[in-house]
Amino acid sequence: MDDVLSPDALVTFRKGELAYHPVKGMLIELPYDMIKIKGKIGGFTCIFFKESTNSCLIYENRPIECKTLECWNPDPLISMFLKDLLNRKMIFKDKTLREIFEEYDRLFAPSLIRRLVALHDTNGLMDLERKDQEFRNKLKKSCPLKENAYDALLGRPVSVLREAFESVHL
Repeated sequence: MDDVLSPDALVTFRKGELAYHPVKGMLIELPYDMIKIKGKIGGFTCIFFKESTNSCLIYENRPIECKTLECWNPDPLISMFLKDLLNRKMIFKDKTLREIFEEYDRLFAPSLIRRLVALHDTNGLMDLERKDQEFRNKLKKSCPLKENAYDALLGRPVSVLREAFESVHL
C-alpha cells in the first residue's frame, strides 16, 4: 500500500458488524472484515473529497473502488461489493500487530456486542465499553502507530458498534 492510503486514512468494519448491502437493499451482517476509507467527522463523505472544488485529493492514487465508481451507473461498483477485499493482514504484516487485532476481535467481537444489545444488558455494555477504552489506551502507550491508525487495526470502538446495533432495534 502506498503512503496515500496509510492505515490512518482507513477504518475496519469487522466480521459480524452490520453494513448496507447495495444489491439486497438492506443491512447485512458482514461475513468478513471490510476496510474502507474513513468518512469525514459526522458523516460518510470521503476524507479525500474536497467540496470547494468538487474534487478528489488523491485522484491519481485512488483505490480500485473509486476508479470503478461511475455516479451515473453504480452497477460496476455494486458488482464488486464484498469481493476481493483488502484485509488487515495485508496492511499490518507485523506478527505482533496481527496478534493484537486477533486478541481484540476475541475480546470485543461484534457478535458479543450485538447479543448484549439484544438482551438490553446496559451494565454488560458499559463494562465492555470501559474495557475497550482501557485496551485502546494501553495499546496507544505501547504501540508506535499514528493516532488515527487504530481504527484500521482494531476497527470501530465498542461504543460505536453499540449505537449501530441499537439503531436497528435488535
